[in-house]
Amino acid sequence: MATALVEAGVPCESHLFVSGDHGLALATHATGDENPDAAKWLDMSVRFLEHIWSGENLLWGGLEQKRPGLDTRCDILAAHPGARAAIEKEFPDKVNMLTANPFFSYISFRRFAMLLGLDPAGVARVEAELKHLR
Repeated sequence: MATALVEAGVPCESHLFVSGDHGLALATHATGDENPDAAKWLDMSVRFLEHIWSGENLLWGGLEQKRPGLDTRCDILAAHPGARAAIEKEFPDKVNMLTANPFFSYISFRRFAMLLGLDPAGVARVEAELKHLR
């Protein structure tokens, strides 16, 4: 389902918890099985909805940004010639991944870099180049 939402450009989040059965309710002692990790889902969903309703950027940020940056969505950076060139200069073996996987397309470059463990110095150089773009 999450893949279909991402491919359709619908903002979404998907979280898989290591433990806990389906239907944990709030995952607290008061509602049944206590699971501290899974109990975070309610706060996470409220945060997601608050961002959606407030119009703020979440993981897919960049739609309203005038200037590309690390918090811009990967698909937007990949479509911007200057941004793509800046990323390709530092991470030539990763630039095609910006859009090859639908998951990467709709997350920020900052999150992309974190997930792939990209060199922080290279990410800083990309950020510096992005600041000069319009």
